[in-house]
Amino acid sequence: LPRDLEAGGRWAYSPLAFRQAPSAANKQPGRVVRQLVDGKSVWHFFLDEDPPYNRHFDPIFLQNMDLGIAMRHFAAVAREQGMAGSFSVPNPAPSAGKWIHIASWV
Repeated sequence: LPRDLEAGGRWAYSPLAFRQAPSAANKQPGRVVRQLVDGKSVWHFFLDEDPPYNRHFDPIFLQNMDLGIAMRHFAAVAREQGMAGSFSVPNPAPSAGKWIHIASWV
């Protein structure tokens, strides 16, 4: 087991699955940010959009689909590791510069 995975405990696997998810053009447009809230991990998922590319096949947004696939990988591994949680859209949504908040795993 790589040392960085050992340090992250069970939660190390979900972000790794997110990072290794396939992407239509290998752009990996998803970004995930971990936040500790009352000692619990909350994961915020953002889209780092390339608008001309993402909207080229309008109304199909490839990068949004890529992010959804990566989020599914995250959730599947979290559940496999026994981590409870689900996706929600908090109000107000967290901000991260130019990245677009999509959902949070709480």
